[in-house]
Amino acid sequence: MFKVVIGGTKGSGKRSFIKTLVGKENLIEIRKGKTLSLYIGTLLGEFGLEVLVISLPNEERFSEFWKVCAKGSGGYILLFDATKRQDWEKSFKMYEFLSKDCKVPFLFALTKTNLNGASSLKELKEFLEKKGVKTDLIRELDPRDRHSCLLSVIYLISEVEKKGGEIKC
Repeated sequence: MFKVVIGGTKGSGKRSFIKTLVGKENLIEIRKGKTLSLYIGTLLGEFGLEVLVISLPNEERFSEFWKVCAKGSGGYILLFDATKRQDWEKSFKMYEFLSKDCKVPFLFALTKTNLNGASSLKELKEFLEKKGVKTDLIRELDPRDRHSCLLSVIYLISEVEKKGGEIKC
């Protein structure tokens, strides 16, 4: 089973992504107060995929918990909200923290690109390049569109396959 970890800031689309990808019947939601939300879902057998998807809480104070969630993962999808450019730094801090200990592929995904005032994929690429990040795994993602979610997971898995298969955190 391939494990994918989803990260991003509040409102970037983590819950929608997992719910859209696996369906409501395969989604587990864990909430602790107003600050800690964890979403876990499984996609079994469809298109030959067996995928476990886990979202990370968005606050940096849960960074040690991020490590626990990331253990055994094959890759990350990090969501950037195109309408909240001011939050990109927070998403990037999540990338910095997770990439220190784990050398699995990261897919950088820009959500809400259809909304007024949204930043472009080109702007996200420039932001990441200024930070010194290789940006070949970058795409737009609509977390409410199943096709978009599936393509993102397949894109990430294909990157792992290109590198010789089972890469795990």
